[in-house]
Formats: sequence, structure tokens, C-alpha cells
Amino acid sequence: MMGRNMQEGADPQKQTFVSGGDAREDETIQSTLVKIIERADAKTVTEIEGISTL
Repeated sequence: MMGRNMQEGADPQKQTFVSGGDAREDETIQSTLVKIIERADAKTVTEIEGISTL
């Protein structure tokens, strides 16, 4: 997990979510993402589109 003092160019933090519907409309996932972004003091966030099977 990225800390507040990670330097530019560090490996990105990746987070995977599983949802029975559209994850973009899942309030639990949205809330979790906001908390992760705030804790990591993220400067950039990228959404990777697509669906993967586990």
C-alpha cells in the first residue's frame, strides 16, 4: 500500500473490487475508493475499464 511519502514514479497501488452489478454504481465500493484515495494522499487516479473473471 502506498504511503504518504511515496516518491513520483513509485509502483502504483492497485485495488480490485467484485460486484454483482455495475461496480461504478455500488455505494460501498465508491466509499471505499474515496477512503483509499484520501489515506494514500493520491495525486492521480486512473480507472482501467474492463471486466476480468476471477
